[in-house]
Amino acid sequence: MHSRFLISALAIVVAASSFAQGTKDPKQVLQDINAYGEQLQKQAAPMTRPQMEAAIKSKAKEELAGVDVTKIDPKDGFAWAQIYQMAGEDKTTCDLTHAYIKTNPTAKEKFDAQMLMMESCNNLGEGTMLDATLRDARATSPDDASNLSESAIYEFADTVAASEGPLKAAKLMEQMDRNLPAAPSTTKGNENLRDEDLHLGLKTEQAELLAYAGKKNDGLKILDKFGATLPTNSRLLRTFKSDRDRVALIGTAGPELKADKTIGDFTSLGDLKGKVVMLDYFAHWCPPCRASFPDESAMYGDLKDKGLQIVGVTQFYRYYFKENREKRDMKPDVEFSRMGDFVKQYNITWPVIFNDGVDSKEYGVGPIPQVVLIDKKGVVRDIEIGYVPANFSRFRAKVEELLKE
Repeated sequence: MHSRFLISALAIVVAASSFAQGTKDPKQVLQDINAYGEQLQKQAAPMTRPQMEAAIKSKAKEELAGVDVTKIDPKDGFAWAQIYQMAGEDKTTCDLTHAYIKTNPTAKEKFDAQMLMMESCNNLGEGTMLDATLRDARATSPDDASNLSESAIYEFADTVAASEGPLKAAKLMEQMDRNLPAAPSTTKGNENLRDEDLHLGLKTEQAELLAYAGKKNDGLKILDKFGATLPTNSRLLRTFKSDRDRVALIGTAGPELKADKTIGDFTSLGDLKGKVVMLDYFAHWCPPCRASFPDESAMYGDLKDKGLQIVGVTQFYRYYFKENREKRDMKPDVEFSRMGDFVKQYNITWPVIFNDGVDSKEYGVGPIPQVVLIDKKGVVRDIEIGYVPANFSRFRAKVEELLKE
């Protein structure tokens, strides 16, 4: 299923509501935390994202010291919920936003609170609450519609499917697709392209969920019906084809991999039958790819001896980070040497293969990271796009289930 890399931004949304009675004004607290984050960013020695998030979390906890959550006025719940979420208190965040929504806020305020609540529900694995809230949420602007749909596709669908089953999650995607404005059959420039993107994303997620429920043909019919509406010059045709290829691949034998160069030991995918194989399509320039490596490394260390084999798959981009980035004329041997340092830096202990991207097309690779789970018989069982830290434990559970087969 789709998923994406999503770590909460440090920018603070200040709720335009009344504030809790007491010694602390939540609006002022939010402003103070925001100012603190800006100070950290201006330090001479820049902090990494994890360090920044840890510092903000500590600051939020400090500000919450002495606050009695039971005495917070529900009308102030959204403002306080933002602070509790930064402090990592997802259960309290859910409770405060739920109470706030009952105070009859404006449509926009309700939507923003629902988005905050759903992010915390997702962190808690509360699929039933997510399902109900997604069905109730109504976007108030094109940007809201985009944020809601993308979060559902890349984050929340996995959690709903894990809790309620893939069929119910597929029906949820269908409902959300119906709630979007109809995408026009033709476009001018970038006009309405975002709507078409969202429709395709929701239909693809629905098709993938149906495939996991054993109804792949039904999912492919949904995609084919949408594809038939796209003009021959549509920018989405390439995305549509890769999405369809990815859905069609589920439940079939994984295509063989081409390896022009290899770091580590790799001969062929066929030689790995009897193991659970995770193909990790990544690139050195991809931040969510790099962010996923610690979780993948920990999982590999724990499960390698039980039959898990990860294989990283990448290609030559003719540059390495800032080196040759503008000209993009780096020789493959030079980039290959740099990647040797890269795998050491990120503790990648599994083999990494380099090719010209031919098997990326066969595996329907578009956005990265994309991981493909192949069972011991060589059959594709799961495809995930992106990296969401809160969802990784559920992905790991899928790996462990395949190892038991």
